[in-house]
Amino acid sequence: MKFRMHPTNRRGSSTRAGGKGNTLSSITSLACLSSLFIVSTTPYFFASAALNQKSVLQNFYNQLNGDNWDKPWNTDGDDECNWEGVVCDTNGHITEINLPDNNMAGVISPHVYSLPHLANLDFSKNRITSAGWDKIDDVLDGDDLVANVEVIDLTNNLINSVKGVDRLKDSLTELHMTYNNLKGEMPAELFKLKHLEILAISENEIDGKIDTRIGR
Repeated sequence: MKFRMHPTNRRGSSTRAGGKGNTLSSITSLACLSSLFIVSTTPYFFASAALNQKSVLQNFYNQLNGDNWDKPWNTDGDDECNWEGVVCDTNGHITEINLPDNNMAGVISPHVYSLPHLANLDFSKNRITSAGWDKIDDVLDGDDLVANVEVIDLTNNLINSVKGVDRLKDSLTELHMTYNNLKGEMPAELFKLKHLEILAISENEIDGKIDTRIGR
């Protein structure tokens, strides 16, 4: 088990990054607002089984403000295995998504963790505010998570919680979160990552000592 309590250079150097009329009008306004809310939150609540891997990537793209990426995808176009940063095996299964320093902002879609052959994620040096781990159960629709994600690099982002990361306890071996907004005591979820070998969480505001339970 290796702990990195200093900046990591694993994939490059890291930097910190009244009347009836009014009543009817009010009801109409509320209805419109309700419709907008449903549209904006619906992507989280599709059952993952209903999405093929291209749909998962489209959902991921939309959640992270894809049209403003430095290297955007043509999500209506060709084979997703040809999209920037996407790596597939010889059978066309997505095994890696590498999009460092790409002006990505927002929340990672929890659907991405349902890709059964995905092993590596590199979203370092962006403006991601949530890894989406806490929403994984919302999209499983009662199914078990079959995850093979081994390495996640979220170095230099804006994430303030690791809640739900223990849903990846059976596969995750490396977690890189140097230069984020983690605060307080060592998160209990990290103790459940039984295969964790490398944890890089320096340059946050975590208090206390490294707990020997991590990785056991």
